[in-house]
Amino acid sequence: MKLNRKSLLLSFPALILVFTVLISCSDMVSRLKKAKSTEIDVYVSYRDRPIRNLELGHVESVTLSIAFIDSHTGEEIIDYSLIDSIKWFYPDDREYISASTNNNKLNLFLVGGEQTTTPDYSYQVYVSVNGRKSLPVNVSVGDHYTASDEKELEEALRNVMTDPDINTLKIKGDVLVSEPDFFHRIADTLDKKKPDGSGYTVDLSEAETVDLSMDFNVPAGITDIWAYYSNETVEKVILPENLKIIGSNAFFGYEVLTSIKIPDSVVIIEYNAFQGCGLSEITIPASVREIQDYAFTLCKKLQSVVFEGNNITMGKSAFSLCNLTKEKIHFKAGMENVVIDPTAFDGIFKTNP
Repeated sequence: MKLNRKSLLLSFPALILVFTVLISCSDMVSRLKKAKSTEIDVYVSYRDRPIRNLELGHVESVTLSIAFIDSHTGEEIIDYSLIDSIKWFYPDDREYISASTNNNKLNLFLVGGEQTTTPDYSYQVYVSVNGRKSLPVNVSVGDHYTASDEKELEEALRNVMTDPDINTLKIKGDVLVSEPDFFHRIADTLDKKKPDGSGYTVDLSEAETVDLSMDFNVPAGITDIWAYYSNETVEKVILPENLKIIGSNAFFGYEVLTSIKIPDSVVIIEYNAFQGCGLSEITIPASVREIQDYAFTLCKKLQSVVFEGNNITMGKSAFSLCNLTKEKIHFKAGMENVVIDPTAFDGIFKTNP
């Protein structure tokens, strides 16, 4: 059978497609063969990331899986079809840990029951794939309750308020504090201090998407916004290292908030963000470019402010009505590009210092 020129032209794209598929399949086979070779490192993975340490909160359940990383390129290989065998290794300690396996998954659950104190307890978990063991993961027990969705949050809030020995709530993932006002709903639920008079810590270090802003939605009949939105129970907040913005009214009226570290990733501190809070000192990292109006006003216990950068703009009354003196305001890198509103430090600096 003869092929004319037109037939050849028509078949050329099909040949290219076949050739591409063959190359793709060849590459896949090559990568799958690597999965059984010494060029692949095996890791225990949590939330799609290889890990070496894991801290469990009380009554927290987690699912661990497996990650294959090409030791030369650092790329993850995600096709497991050439796996011959998987075996998980973990201590058989039913006093605090319940565990089960499901194919390439390991489910861990920290048992609560009548245990009210955190055990001095840690152990190692690792997985063997095709006879090759992963690096171990050090699993420990932390002094906190954990929530990653609304159902878990309801239980965690109840537990942290009734457990006399634990006062920390840890938020994981990107579900619970990714919308305005949600952080305040959590804080407002913690409306009573512990019997010993202590307050709460809210740990957002593992929250992936965080919006701390709040809108003043005052119900009918409420005339005192300050009284309505103030918080007298949250003493410490741990912010995630990837946070870019501390939103408007973020910690407005948090009168007993005495401990917070602004991450080096923060660029903007919006208006009213810390107004009226109980901080005695604060360090502003060099990453911060703007502190908006009234951000720290009425922080009456604030006695020390350190600015690590020299490229920043401060809005009106940013630090007004605080317990500050000139000697307690430090610009570590100088003031080359610092722009200060004349009212930013009312009673301290009348103009740019």
